[in-house]
Amino acid sequence: MATPARTPAIGADPSNPSPAVAAGLSSSSPPAEPAGGPPEGLTEGGGPASLDDSETTVDLRLANSPTQARVHAPWAEERSRLVVALAGSRDPSLEQRARTMAACCCSPLVQRAPDGQIRICPIRCRDRLCPLCCLRRAREVALRFAAAVGAMDAARHLVLTAPAVDAPLAEQLAELRAGMKRLRQSAAWKAHVRGGCYTIEITRNRKTGLWHPHVHVIMDGAFFPHAEARAAWAAALGGSPLWPDLATTGRVIVHLSAVHHRSRLATYIAKYIAKPAELGRWTAAAICEYARALKGVRMLHTFGSLHGVKLAPPDPNPDRAGSETLIGLGELDWRARQGWPEAERAVALIRRLQPKLGRWIGTPTRDADAEWADGVDDPNGMLGMLCGQVRRISSMQGPAPPQIRRPRRGAGRSGEQGGGPLLWPAAVS
Repeated sequence: MATPARTPAIGADPSNPSPAVAAGLSSSSPPAEPAGGPPEGLTEGGGPASLDDSETTVDLRLANSPTQARVHAPWAEERSRLVVALAGSRDPSLEQRARTMAACCCSPLVQRAPDGQIRICPIRCRDRLCPLCCLRRAREVALRFAAAVGAMDAARHLVLTAPAVDAPLAEQLAELRAGMKRLRQSAAWKAHVRGGCYTIEITRNRKTGLWHPHVHVIMDGAFFPHAEARAAWAAALGGSPLWPDLATTGRVIVHLSAVHHRSRLATYIAKYIAKPAELGRWTAAAICEYARALKGVRMLHTFGSLHGVKLAPPDPNPDRAGSETLIGLGELDWRARQGWPEAERAVALIRRLQPKLGRWIGTPTRDADAEWADGVDDPNGMLGMLCGQVRRISSMQGPAPPQIRRPRRGAGRSGEQGGGPLLWPAAVS
C-alpha cells in the first residue's frame, strides 16, 4: 500500500498556525505533533473519498492534543464529523474554518491579567459549528434573552413557517428575513406588536433533503388574533419569488401562544441560535451548505421596544491587552508529569484557584501539594512565581518533546476517538 503524503500539523506550517502561534504567544508552548494521516479528502490508499455516510470507506478522525481530548470529550464524535466535512469541502474558506475548529482549545495559556489575577485563556475557535463554543454561546444568549423576555408585559410566542421548497438554504434565509421586514411594516403588525425579538430555526427533512427554516418571534403587545397573524404573514411572504402564490392561497402555518415559562423558552430558542441539534448527523454536503449560508448572518434580531438591546454574547476569549503570558498549560502539565516540584505545585494552585478547569490538566495532584496550596496566603502571586520558574528552567533545558495522541478504536469518556487516518493533528497542549 502506498505511503500517504504527510499533512502539516497545526502550528508546524506557516499557513496553518495554531491559535497561540497566530497570536504571537507560542514561546512557551511545546512543539506540534508530527502528522500521521493522509491529506484531506484522501483515503489511506491515496484515492479520493466522499464524506457522505453512504460512500465513506475510511473513517477520518481528529488527532487531539491531550487538553483537547479532555475539554471536547462530550462532543468528540460530533466535532470530528463536522471538522472532517468542512475539510473535505474543497472550499478554501471552509477548509480554513476546519483548521480553526481543529485547533480549538489546543493550546490554553496561563496568563496574568493587569489586575494581578491568574487566568486560563483556552483560545476558543468561536465558530458557530463548534459544539463547545456553541454550548457556551447558547448559555450566555439564553440568560440575556430571558432577561429581555422577562421585562415584557405580555410575552407571546409566534412561530412563522413557509412551505418547503427546493431552494438553497442561503436563498431561503434571505427571503425569510425580507418577509419579516415586510411583516413588521404591515398595519396589522403595528396595531398589535410593540416590540420583541426573533430568530430563525433551521431544520432539514432527512427523507427529502429539503431545508425548513422557520421564524420564532417573542413579542410584546396587545392580543394578536391568529387569523390576522396568519393573513399578515402570508401577505408578507407573498412578495417573495420562492412563494409567489402565498398572498392568494395563504398556505402557511402559524402558531401563536402565550409564554408561561420564559426562561425555558429562552433556553430552547438560544439552543437553535447556536446551531441545530442534529447538525452532526447531516451529510457532509448539508453541513457545508449550512456553514456557507450562515457565514456572517446575524441570527438574533430585536425590534420595536427592544431595538438596540444587545443579546449577543461577548467574546469568549478574554481581551489579552495588557495581560502577560506566563506559560502554556500543556507544558506546565507535562513538566508536572515529569515530577518537577515547581510544576506540581503550580498545578495544585490552579486547581485551587479554578476548580472547574481541573479536568483540563491530566496530572493528578498529590495530597501534600494540595495541602500546601490550601495554605498559601497569596495564591495568585505564588502561581505567577512558580510558572516563571518552570518557564526559565524549560528555556535552559529545551522545550518539552511532542506528545503524540493518536485516536484508537472505541471512543471513551477520555475523549479519544476511534480508528482511522488522522486529520490535522493539533499542536500539543
